[in-house]
Amino acid sequence: MSQMTFLISSAQSRTVIAILFFGLSLMVLCSKEIEYSKIKLLIIIFSIIIIFSHYSTSYIHLVLYVGVALLSYFIKNNQKYHSPITIATILFLFTFMYFWFSIITKGAFNGAISVLNNVFIIDTFLSENTRAPELVQLLGKNLQDPIISGLNLIIQWLVLICIYTGILILFLFLIKKQIVPKFFFDRLPDFNYSAFYREFIILGFCCGIILAIVVILPNISKSFDIARTFTILSVITSCFFVIGAIFYSNLFREILIYNKILTPKYFVSVIIVFIVTLNFLFNAGIPHQLVGHRDTIIFNSEGEYYNQTIVHDQDHYGSIWLKSKMDNNNGITTDQMGKIILMSQALINQTTQFSELLVNSNQQNYIFFTHYMTNNKKFLNQWRESYQDIKTYDRIIEMNNKIYSTKSTEIWFKTM
Repeated sequence: MSQMTFLISSAQSRTVIAILFFGLSLMVLCSKEIEYSKIKLLIIIFSIIIIFSHYSTSYIHLVLYVGVALLSYFIKNNQKYHSPITIATILFLFTFMYFWFSIITKGAFNGAISVLNNVFIIDTFLSENTRAPELVQLLGKNLQDPIISGLNLIIQWLVLICIYTGILILFLFLIKKQIVPKFFFDRLPDFNYSAFYREFIILGFCCGIILAIVVILPNISKSFDIARTFTILSVITSCFFVIGAIFYSNLFREILIYNKILTPKYFVSVIIVFIVTLNFLFNAGIPHQLVGHRDTIIFNSEGEYYNQTIVHDQDHYGSIWLKSKMDNNNGITTDQMGKIILMSQALINQTTQFSELLVNSNQQNYIFFTHYMTNNKKFLNQWRESYQDIKTYDRIIEMNNKIYSTKSTEIWFKTM
């Protein structure tokens, strides 16, 4: 709940629905109180709803199930146990996913294939341009403020280290309790580790692998949105964060006591709450707001993120007017945000031929200038990662006809 994706959930309704049923399917998978046959049925129902809701969450969900099926097969510490996730279940979900994404809705399946084709290009493997800006900042580059962003960097790394430590401890315990180093167990609370369901531990291990893949391989973090992916996986990884945080807090407490600095028993809880609170504050953008950066949409009506999520009234009415007057044989020239506005507000079909403002085209086209584009002479590129100057704006005015205008939204018709 401390992640930005959750804080702006009203702007990502499909993702939120998918995360809800993602969590429900995992809850059912880890339940010992529901009959085996009902678990399998509920998993299929919830998975189908996820596929209907959001494509990238569906891919993550299917990869997790593949990991659960494979690891459950190889980790046979209970010969009588059979995982509800079978090869047949995975094949059914994959077939249904292919049917929905490739044949019915189209585009999403081909997009995933395109991303996979670009993953193993050696020339782009080490390029920063193939990674999401958040990953580049995680390496200490392009920080907005040396002090505030540096502290945020430390908190993010602490969270990741705690998550992976918790995953390592419980996964080693699942394989064989005796191979877990005594160094770990001595610094963890004395509770029943067998209470952690084997599927839950396996899911955590698979989540750790997925996060590593998203970070290491190029283009994936940009195409699947690393922030949203982390939020989805936190349904599982948040529990492993607690295990790792307890271990490091106890270790830090021992160091203080060794140096004759007395600390109370609740010191561990204080450290965990401190990390979680700082993580929430940074995700909400509060420290950056306090030092003068006006980026967070929670406190400001300006900035790039605001312009990518808010639909102004002028754009709403302009898009509806264009839908009612346009000739469907003509395409539309606009930026990525303009395309989203036209599709969401006027329900203009995605199959309409859209083109960016810097693409030269000799055919007749409607040119849709949004509120932001008209006032700032900039357009948002295809990947929604940066704004670029509209170098051809004056030329467009000279050579084309303005057919609609409000205070800021403009629609032109390109005649040549």
